[in-house]
Amino acid sequence: MKKELLIKLTAFALCPLLIVIGGCGRTQTAKFYTLNALTEAQPGSRAVASGQDVTVGLGPVRLPEYLDRPQIVTRVSPNEVRFAEYHKWAGPLAGNFSTTLAESLSTLLGSGRIALYPWKSTTPIDCRVEIDIVRFDGKPGDSVALQSQWIIFSKDRKRVLGTKTSSLSEPVNGKGYEALVAAQSRALAALAREIAEAIQSLPRNTPEE
Repeated sequence: MKKELLIKLTAFALCPLLIVIGGCGRTQTAKFYTLNALTEAQPGSRAVASGQDVTVGLGPVRLPEYLDRPQIVTRVSPNEVRFAEYHKWAGPLAGNFSTTLAESLSTLLGSGRIALYPWKSTTPIDCRVEIDIVRFDGKPGDSVALQSQWIIFSKDRKRVLGTKTSSLSEPVNGKGYEALVAAQSRALAALAREIAEAIQSLPRNTPEE
């Protein structure tokens, strides 16, 4: 009788452990994503009219706190966001955003002379672009939004050469997070076009001052 009772008590004690082990076996695997730069093979990647060959200092790129995290952020409503537990950026978003933007600017300007912040004090930049991101999120299967304010400064940062409050939107062509990130990449490419056009429209003698 005591032996049967002991067996029942042992089985009862093991039940929670078995449930936990079973649950762990069904844990979803995390997936990681990166933004993609505009390439020469893509539509709209033709270099903008080249009026001058400038070296651009890009950065800093500042993110709002809600975006400065590994999880991809999606928009549930105008006042609610959601952090994807199993869909994450492969590295810090600010760095991925900056390097992707730099690659796209290089393609659009037809130049590899893009210096990422913080650059060396000896780097001979002609102008610098600083960006404050306000929003960079979206809804899977719907659309993404990229809202920012960017400023083009003279190389010594004493003069503002151009500024814009930008609001860009791209449809999400498909379901899931891969399609969402692809749409975010297209929105970032559109921002690169805005900045490239502004740089090329600067007076030709501005970078030399």
